[in-house]
Amino acid sequence: MQTRQRIGTSVGIAVITSATFAVVGATGSRPAALSTGFGLIGVVMLVALVVAVRDRREVEVTPPA
Repeated sequence: MQTRQRIGTSVGIAVITSATFAVVGATGSRPAALSTGFGLIGVVMLVALVVAVRDRREVEVTPPA
């Protein structure tokens, strides 16, 4: 679990940073780039929340062995 969290964090940082700099390069607008970066952070957080809720529900449904 811990390794997956670290890999996910690294990939997330790389993707969000790349998108932010891509927007700066394409538009030259730092505010637009920051908005894009924060928007992506929000999307990643929502995806993580959905995964956590699904995981929690599976744990509650599965009877102990």
